[in-house]
Amino acid sequence: MLEDYKDVLSVNDLYDILPIGRNNIYKLLNSNIIKNIRVGNKIIIPKQYLIDFLQSA
Repeated sequence: MLEDYKDVLSVNDLYDILPIGRNNIYKLLNSNIIKNIRVGNKIIIPKQYLIDFLQSA
């Protein structure tokens, strides 16, 4: 499923991958449930962080 995505994901990629709304995605990111890296105002998510989240669920 994730083979089609690059090693670093954007919030829009998460929106495509996860069957939840944008607000819930931001809640997961802001609470660091899905680990992420912030570069200025941009949020990037290494694919491994998403895999870790999915495996822990």
